[in-house]
Amino acid sequence: MKLKKKYKKILIIVAIILLIALITIGIIGLTKKHKEKVEAQKEEEKIKTAEYEMLVKINPLVKIKFEINYELCLNEETDEEYRCNISEEKVTDLVLLNDDAKNIYKDLSFKDQNLYKLLAELCDTAKENNITVTNLKLITNYDNLKEDVKDTILFNRKYQEDFELVLETNDLKDQETIISNLEQEVQKEKETKKQNPQTTKEDKVPIIRIGGNSDIAEVVKSLPITFIGDSVMVGAAQNYGINLKTVFPNCIADAAVSRAVSTGASLVKTYKSQGRLGNPVVIGLGTNGGCTSCIQSIIDTAGKDRDIFLITTTNKEDVNNTYRDFANKNSNVYLIDWATLSKGHAGYFYGDGIHLTPGNNGGRVAYINVIYNAIYNVYATKYGSKIAEKKAEAEETAKETLEAEKKVEKEEQTKKTEEKKEEPKQEEKKEEETPKEEPKQEEEKKEEETPKEEPKEEKEESKEEPTESEEQEEKDNS
Repeated sequence: MKLKKKYKKILIIVAIILLIALITIGIIGLTKKHKEKVEAQKEEEKIKTAEYEMLVKINPLVKIKFEINYELCLNEETDEEYRCNISEEKVTDLVLLNDDAKNIYKDLSFKDQNLYKLLAELCDTAKENNITVTNLKLITNYDNLKEDVKDTILFNRKYQEDFELVLETNDLKDQETIISNLEQEVQKEKETKKQNPQTTKEDKVPIIRIGGNSDIAEVVKSLPITFIGDSVMVGAAQNYGINLKTVFPNCIADAAVSRAVSTGASLVKTYKSQGRLGNPVVIGLGTNGGCTSCIQSIIDTAGKDRDIFLITTTNKEDVNNTYRDFANKNSNVYLIDWATLSKGHAGYFYGDGIHLTPGNNGGRVAYINVIYNAIYNVYATKYGSKIAEKKAEAEETAKETLEAEKKVEKEEQTKKTEEKKEEPKQEEKKEEETPKEEPKQEEEKKEEETPKEEPKEEKEESKEEPTESEEQEEKDNS
């Protein structure tokens, strides 16, 4: 009897302890959720929204309403608040102001679209409705538009045609007067076009070499070229109509804005390791500064069995001299002297004298033509008598690079699929591990972090050393 009573007391005490533990865990959980909710609310309160408007005159006349999200940050020196972490401009409404706009934009989707993409779409839709976009006028009460508004619009357009951009900042309080003035401008432009129809013809840039050997031309166009370039090459790769891909259908055109020569060297290594590096290799880098060791790395990685073409820049003569030295010293390295051949052709460039004008009569097509002719000349001289063999070799290389391309795409797709499958599993693991880790957090941090940090730092240093030297050399040269 005494034992039974003793066991009962023990069970009651255990039950009370468990109950207290459960209540405590519940309170901790609720407190944690409440804290998270409060923090989330604070974060939401930090983010502010501002609304703006823009009047757009192409020939169709529209008003765009858009908004931005931002946070207020404190300037420690002046103790003043300023806008920071500003989001992209998101379109909330599109108002069609004249008959042209109502006719061609009535079915246009605009909600939540990026402002610059919508401006590009307005220009493209106008062209598709036989309205030539010669000038674009933007009047807005937003004073934080991108500096390169025109280039951003051109980048997002389907039809790469140049136009004149007029950008005005206005509080837009008297919109009726501004809209009335814009309507009058549109009417005047229509009357002028009726009175003075355009009859002048622009000089066209020939893309097919006149009087060339058709067999060599066929081989050059079918070459599996790997193009690696910066923002100058971006224009040639994305030009509407004639571009690198339409002239060289088997090519890979990998170009990016602000790309350094060191990045190009890394890309050549990546393409070769994946079996995707074509022949020849055309390098259009150096606008942002040179790097002699990086060019040497590209030549070494590509190997002597590949032809390498280096395109000169219009703004870095020291880079051009380096390219000339490499072309003189290596039998498989050739110069494409864009800097010399484009001199005196102001129409090829925007105001900076570097970036190329769009359209099939602009600098982008001239640039492609210069590349084509340079490769043609080398193949006519070097492989003229063996052009049939070179054609078979080009076809085989194109086949191999295409297969490698498909393999890489398949691997990337498989990786993405696996990552998607892993996401819910990782979330489940986190949920399971969180309560177990809490009491051990401090001990685990002390025990695990100290020994693991040293080897990580050594690895990172060993990886970074060659990249730093390349970057330093680029800075020195530029």
